Amino acid sequence: MMFEFRRILSIVVVTALAQLVFAEARADATRGAPVALIADEISYSSETGVVTARGDVQVFRDGRTLTADEISYDSNADRLRAAGAMVLRTESGETVFADAADLDAEFRNGIIDGAKAVIAGGAAKFAAAEAERVEDRYNVLTKAVFSPCEVCAASPSPLWRIRAERIIHDQEERRIHYEDAYFDVLGATVGYLPYFSHPSPEVDRATGFLAPDISNDGAYGFGVKLPYYIVVDDYSDVTLTPFVATNDGAILETEYRRRFATGFIDLDLNLGVTDYDSDGKDARARFGGFGTARYGLGDGVHTGFDLAFATDDPFLRRYEYTDLDRLNSEAFIRAYDGRNRAGLNLSYTQSLRRNEPQDTLPAPVPEFSLRRVMNTPFVGGGELGFSLDGGALFREEGRDAGRISAGADWSRSVITEGGLVLRGFADARGDAYQTGDDPALDGAAYRFLPRAGVEARMPFMRSEETGATQILEPIVQFIATPGDINQGDIPNEDSVEVEFDEMNLFETDRFTGFDRVETGVFANIGARFTRIDPAGWGATAAGGAVIRFTDQDEFSSAAGLTGATSDFVGSLGLTYSDQLQFGARARISDEFEFNRAEIYGVGRHAPVSLYGSLLYIEADPSALSFDERSEAMLGGALDLNRNWRLAGEVGRDLESDRFNTARASVTYTNECAAVEVYANRNFNETEDVPDSLTVGLRVRLFGATDDYRRRSRVCDYRTSQ
Repeated sequence: MMFEFRRILSIVVVTALAQLVFAEARADATRGAPVALIADEISYSSETGVVTARGDVQVFRDGRTLTADEISYDSNADRLRAAGAMVLRTESGETVFADAADLDAEFRNGIIDGAKAVIAGGAAKFAAAEAERVEDRYNVLTKAVFSPCEVCAASPSPLWRIRAERIIHDQEERRIHYEDAYFDVLGATVGYLPYFSHPSPEVDRATGFLAPDISNDGAYGFGVKLPYYIVVDDYSDVTLTPFVATNDGAILETEYRRRFATGFIDLDLNLGVTDYDSDGKDARARFGGFGTARYGLGDGVHTGFDLAFATDDPFLRRYEYTDLDRLNSEAFIRAYDGRNRAGLNLSYTQSLRRNEPQDTLPAPVPEFSLRRVMNTPFVGGGELGFSLDGGALFREEGRDAGRISAGADWSRSVITEGGLVLRGFADARGDAYQTGDDPALDGAAYRFLPRAGVEARMPFMRSEETGATQILEPIVQFIATPGDINQGDIPNEDSVEVEFDEMNLFETDRFTGFDRVETGVFANIGARFTRIDPAGWGATAAGGAVIRFTDQDEFSSAAGLTGATSDFVGSLGLTYSDQLQFGARARISDEFEFNRAEIYGVGRHAPVSLYGSLLYIEADPSALSFDERSEAMLGGALDLNRNWRLAGEVGRDLESDRFNTARASVTYTNECAAVEVYANRNFNETEDVPDSLTVGLRVRLFGATDDYRRRSRVCDYRTSQ
């Protein structure tokens, strides 16, 4: 009790004395910020003007806190001296530990002996034989060490550190500079630089080098990538990545990103001088890349583009920028106003297939689409819509075609007292085509397409005692379209492939484009089921078939839509929170044969995550798919502990009994680094892109070349018995 009283009295007396002494030392009122001092014991010498505080001393000033075993203040020199377990905490969050210090009264300049500093909320640490604070901006450390890694008793050496003769931490520029720097890994020196610098760990974006990517590939040889990141402004940046491959040459990978208030633009462009034969005789410039942009112009108007191109077929695939064999580019402007829309689109396709000449693909020509919907007081009410669409295709070799279409449609829904949902609908469309460079279809062609139908839905809902809800909804549609419309004189450009599944079971027309139309009289019959459980479980199911009263022979046999009864299509889905996702889809013939089947699933339960799929698709020569497809894929990851992670994926073509792809990786991550060793195998060999194995190493140094903190470290303090 006596001690507490004495300490409180000491606080009051010393604080008053410190305020007096500090105030007398400054004539400038702007430098006389309030000071608080707490100590167990104090003394003051009127002869020397020195205040000495001992025993758990604490000084507070301008958001800074200084603690030590002993602190003395010389009012004549306006200096503070601290000794014994000194700790200085700044208003920016830095913490400095030292054996002793000689500072000015504002803690802004001075010399610190045996300094250790923690910056960016503990993201990184310094240690130095001596540190000097200069101009309240620079921390100059002599014979110093920098590392964001934690050190435990069982492993006293950090994973990595930088030792330097001098380290300068510029707090205004928020950058750390090194002179005569050595880079150590697990205590062993692996590199030296006379000078280099990197952003301070708390900086989110700063210009500088990023961690390298080192790989070895069977096609291009040994490769090294060294990204250089450039901050352009608060909304845009550029990354330049030189990629040097021993067999092929060099590539400069460029990435430009910019964010707008209502959009963005991302460009990934790659320029190289490479030789696929590795003999130096075919070295030439090659260019390719991708881009995406979206921008809102206001009032529901959006514009943008998607870009994909290459100067030669194998360039993007050889260096693993893509595995596509066709590159689709598009530019558009679209407007949406409630139910109304308008759009102008320009598209282009580049083929990377060796047996598909580019001259046989269409040149870029605009397409337009307009739609207007309104409520109508006549025809029993409902919605009335009008549409206008058009486009053209021109080829250097092959058929040219142009089309313009105009249509109107009406629909109205009513709900009976018993809950039955009835909808009537009708539409009509006129098409005009002009075809050239095709002896079979040369000239103009016209057609008129009326259609009418009715739909009935009856949703049933059931609540379980567990709180779960079930919803079952049977659906029946009857649709009629004349079967004698003119289809034979119309070129088929946009309706070649037809994929019949539960997603388009209740469509009035299962052709994807304008050139072909589903005609005749038919009924779409099926049901949908949903179960929602508050415990986290969810289940869905859907299925049905098409009954045809007239068979117009419009679909290929592989589409599953021929005959009086179509194939049965259905799907099942099961989910549990974010830990389980399972789905199955199938198209089954009336002889109970699978014409298409797909099973996929994702499961997560720490420390394991798994995903996989099975796919089977019947051959469809009318869609230029001459072989059956049967594929399997399995992948997953295993977290061995807080630091180690294994991951892998394998894909296999079951029809040809060969692997498609295989990849595996081992990753170690702690609070200061992530190291990944990976291997990728490409089994899809072509003349220009051989079957190859790529093995690589990626290193990320948190606090120096990457995000400053990923996870905290836990030291093991177990002792032997």
